[in-house]
Amino acid sequence: CYKLISDEMSTRERARSLCEKSGGNLLYIHSQVENDFVSELLNSVAPSITKVHTDGMAIRALRKDLLVWEHMETTMNFTKWWPEWDRSKPGNPAAKVTPQCVILVKRFQYRNRCATLPYFFWTLGECDVAAAAICKKSSRDIGCVVGNGADYQGTANISKTGMPCLGWNDPRIRHVLAKPARA
Repeated sequence: CYKLISDEMSTRERARSLCEKSGGNLLYIHSQVENDFVSELLNSVAPSITKVHTDGMAIRALRKDLLVWEHMETTMNFTKWWPEWDRSKPGNPAAKVTPQCVILVKRFQYRNRCATLPYFFWTLGECDVAAAAICKKSSRDIGCVVGNGADYQGTANISKTGMPCLGWNDPRIRHVLAKPARA
């Protein structure tokens, strides 16, 4: 599950705190499909956003530059850097000063001008930069509905259309439940 925090542009540390308070973590991305999804989500629900904090960090350990997901304390197995990065340097962009944060951005310097793209790529930047954030947390198993749902015992309280579910004793449906069953 993903939650966009865009009403308050904040530092990475503040964004991380907001995500933890809501039971999640700052965004971490493990695949091209997920990066595509996040980019599409941002462009459709918040097209004015150009920077988003992630849980990614560039650190130096044992004389090696590492890219890690901070809350998991693991190295990254997927990256999506801006493709116009200096190709004379192999691999990912080296952090000039560590630690630096991995930030999703869609505005880049390209051929001496600023280009805004319809896609969010990764870049390294200062952790104190003001940016939006996406919180991510695992979805809850709320059970399954079989048939007409009469046997359902899960905890879902929102319908497929996004409307709140009605309880069996809700006055808006009592008249339907009071009707005798047709034979």
